[in-house]
Amino acid sequence: MAMRLDRLTTKSRDALTAAEAVARRHNHQEVTSLHLPEALLTQEGGLVPALVERAGVTPGDLQARLGDALKRLPTVRGGDTS
Repeated sequence: MAMRLDRLTTKSRDALTAAEAVARRHNHQEVTSLHLPEALLTQEGGLVPALVERAGVTPGDLQARLGDALKRLPTVRGGDTS
């Protein structure tokens, strides 16, 4: 089933675009479940950092762990990854 981007909120579309940017920045060929939380943690005006704190986790610590996990993903070089 294809995702209907036109049915998403503006913030949701922005988060997906930011997740794609995270994947490109790390030279990853595809967007995974690690890219989206990384994008959501840094989304301007987003709710995720506050929700993470309410869950008893420091957003910076979570972001560092996500960064470590992202570094372990395979990378591609030299092609168009967009």
